[in-house]
Formats: sequence, structure tokens, C-alpha cells
Amino acid sequence: MLEYIILGFLMGCAASGYDLKQYMAESTSYFFDASYGSIYPALKRLEERKLILSEEKVTGGKFKKLYSITEEGRGVFLTWLKQPVRFAKTRLDYLVPFFFYEYLEPITAKQNLELFMETASVGLEELKAQKEELNIRNLAAGHTFHGSVLVYGIRYYEMLIEWCSQLAARTDERISAGSGKIGRKENAAAAENSTTTEIFTATDISTPTANTQKGGPLSENNHPRL
Repeated sequence: MLEYIILGFLMGCAASGYDLKQYMAESTSYFFDASYGSIYPALKRLEERKLILSEEKVTGGKFKKLYSITEEGRGVFLTWLKQPVRFAKTRLDYLVPFFFYEYLEPITAKQNLELFMETASVGLEELKAQKEELNIRNLAAGHTFHGSVLVYGIRYYEMLIEWCSQLAARTDERISAGSGKIGRKENAAAAENSTTTEIFTATDISTPTANTQKGGPLSENNHPRL
């Protein structure tokens, strides 16, 4: 997952390892974060696969290594982004693909959102059934903390489904308006030309930070908006 997050940020502009850490701190760290000890090895792997390129520049009298995405890297990233998102009960990293849906075709985005809602709806019905069974068993006992936790889960699933529904509706509006691609045309073209389907695995998830430094691909002009 970390490699795809890096590629996603580099879709917007070139960045250093330090920059990438700051971008994550102010955005994806709320559902997926990584340490410098994971980011730099991931950058090395991506460069070895020729999915990114590095260039050293002098800034303020210091050498700064900037990484940029290659055409092959764009293709790999967009191929991954098109895949349906898998819902996870105990982790939030399923939000990572949605964060970069700016670069995905509206029709594919809507299809993936609808599939995701179907999966979440199954979990919602399971929780509602458990809550109903608990109500029957504990009818005479009144309030239970067990029941309160189930209510929390039910409301979480309901919120998630409503959130996806609103995104799907907004995406449908783009389709109806004939907006074509979401994001930049050159990124979509890279996906069309690429036959790479290599999939990475998640590497490291560490504790989210409170860093809120602004700039880079998360600035007003480059932020991937859902």
C-alpha cells in the first residue's frame, strides 16, 4: 500500500522523501501512515522497478533528492486504482484508493463505490441482526454496554454507506455532464498505454502524526479531491 501512496503523491509533482512524509502527515496518516524508515526503502524499490526516477538538486546550499513518477509508474498506479476496493472491518487503509480517485475514470469510480457499498451493507445487516438478538435476550435487563458497542458499529456502517452513496451521486453527475476523465488527461493516457499489472503489498503502518505542514500535492491546486 505504501508504494501506491507514494506513486499517488508523485502523480501531482516531484517530491523528496521528506516531502512525502509531510504529505502523509497532513492527509493519509489519519488512515495509513509510514515512518521514514519505511518510506526511503519503498522509494528505492520503486526506483529499481523504474516506476520513479530520482534527481539531486541544490536547494539553499544543500543537496535535495527529488523523485518523479515515470510513464510506467503512472500505468502501474492507475491499474491498481481501477481495482474494486476491499472493505476491512478493523482497518481504515481501504480509504487510500478513494483518496486518489481524482485520477480515475468516473464510470469506474462509480462502479467501485457501488461494489464497496454492497459489501458494507452486508456487514450492516449482520450487526443489525446481532443487535436484534441481543435485544430479545436482554429485554428484561435493560441497557447493556454490549448493545451500545453494536449500536456504534451500526451507525459507523450507516455513515460509511451514506458517504459512499454521496460520492457515487457526485460521480454520476460528472458522468451525466460528460466530464470524461477525473484528473489529468496525461495520467489517463499513461494508463491506456501501460500493460503493467504488478501489484505491491503493504509494508509498514505506524502511528499517525499530528504534523500539518502545508504544500506540495496537497496544496489547493493539486489536492486530489473526491
